[in-house]
Amino acid sequence: LFYFFYFFMCIFMMLFFLNMLIWWVMMFFLNIIFMMLLMFCGDLYFSMLLYYFFQEMLGFLFLLNINFFFLMLFLMMKLGFGFFFMMYLFLLKNMKWVVFMFFVYLSKLIYFPILMYFFVNWDLFFLGYVLLNLFQFMLYNEKDLIYLNSMESLNLYFFIENLVSLDLIYLIYFYYFLVFWFFDYNIFFFNLTDLVILLNLPINVIFFLKMFFLLSLNYFWEFFFLLLMILGMMSQLLFLLKLNIYLVYNLKKEIKFFSMMNFLMLIL
Repeated sequence: LFYFFYFFMCIFMMLFFLNMLIWWVMMFFLNIIFMMLLMFCGDLYFSMLLYYFFQEMLGFLFLLNINFFFLMLFLMMKLGFGFFFMMYLFLLKNMKWVVFMFFVYLSKLIYFPILMYFFVNWDLFFLGYVLLNLFQFMLYNEKDLIYLNSMESLNLYFFIENLVSLDLIYLIYFYYFLVFWFFDYNIFFFNLTDLVILLNLPINVIFFLKMFFLLSLNYFWEFFFLLLMILGMMSQLLFLLKLNIYLVYNLKKEIKFFSMMNFLMLIL
């Protein structure tokens, strides 16, 4: 019986180590691609070398598994999760769109399932959500809007919840409704830029879809999450209004995201 137990424990440890090794190889591979994009595009190459060395240090800490809380903080810094989102805003503005989209959607979000299922800290989770929505009032850049939507804690949480529940059916149907029905009939005069930033595919979960998830909660959490969702949408609406005022005063004679502003105001 002892040898039987020892055999399965060895297999379990080997699988656990192999799992850690696979994650580290994926992190390393995505960073190599990211550094190659920086070299070809000439965007902040020297500054992002520090990011590369930081990633390697994180990968070895992930393998060694020294301290779970320390590793959680490293993952949050790497992902820009919680209140660490501000450290990336200065680097993203000067990136070209190809490097920016790769960095936001592929090079960083691969860490989120690890952080969510093994190291989730609800205090840091809600603190990051509140700070992120308050910080939107001071931004004027489209890249900042896309990045903050992708790193917004509540959207990430609901996205993971919907992937493992029946709400994924509503997610697929609602995306189909928005993409094809709006393009065919053009009710809110959506263009491609408006639609991509509004949905922020494939990360953001639409306000109506979140309501399906709220129905399964008790009344306290239902109203609490509903208030957080309304706060997030109001901050985005004010961000878009301020962006339009900024463009008008700079004599660009351009009102951007007008259709998305109408859509958000109708929801609110």
